[in-house]
Parts: sequence; structure tokens; C-alpha cells
Amino acid sequence: MDVPDAAKDVKRFIKTGEALQAQAPYATFWCWMHALEVMVPRVQQDPSLQGFVIQLMDSVEQMKTQHGQLSSVSDKDTGRESVALLAAKIFQQADREDHAGATMGTALKFRTASTLFDVCKAMNPDIDEVGSINQESRAVCVRA
Repeated sequence: MDVPDAAKDVKRFIKTGEALQAQAPYATFWCWMHALEVMVPRVQQDPSLQGFVIQLMDSVEQMKTQHGQLSSVSDKDTGRESVALLAAKIFQQADREDHAGATMGTALKFRTASTLFDVCKAMNPDIDEVGSINQESRAVCVRA
């Protein structure tokens, strides 16, 4: 999905969702849903975003139709837990790789984990049990 410059702050959510679509469609759904929640209010301020937001809505609806039977898509709390578990798993893989000798792939894993942790935080801002792990993910990305 092409992301316009005016939506560059949600690009990482779109791209992470695309990268995880085959292996974790629930993560794709919630990444795109978060991007949509950020972008919808902006359409009134910047009508040029309307086409992008409609395309994103269509993609979210398609994911919901294809994977709505998954509780990790149909139930927000289950989805948040599933996304958090995936983020932790990716973070652990990246951490092991980092100790063995970081590569660009390692940095990308840390970035993916950080993005997923941000999605979790957006799904329930009152819960941040992964905040310190997310900060560590970001710090490693900066070093790499």
C-alpha cells in the first residue's frame, strides 16, 4: 500500500502489517486498524488523505471478512494479548541475535517488535506492561 507523505507517521504500522500478513493476519489487522484510527480524524483537515483512508478502510474490512473468525481479530482484548505475545517473541529473537552479533535484520526485528508494542499501547493506553521492553527495542534500533 502506498502511504502518502502526509501519513508518514503511520507508515511503519502499514508496512509492519504488510510484512506480517501471511504469518500473523491478526497483527496485520490491528496494525492497520491503529493506522486507520490515527488517520480518520485527519481527513477533515487534509482532504487529500481521503483516498488513502478509503483504501485503508477497505483493507481493514477485507482482513475482517477473511479472518473475523479468529478471536484475535474479532475481540480487541484477545487481539491485544496476541499482538503483545508476537511482539515479545520477535523481541526475544532479536535480542538473541543481538547478543550473537547484530545485523540489519536484527534491527528490523527490534523495530517490528517496537511497532507491535506501540499498537498494543494504543489498543489500551491504561496498560503498559511492555513499556520497558519497547524502550529497549527502540534503543537497540538507534544503535544499529
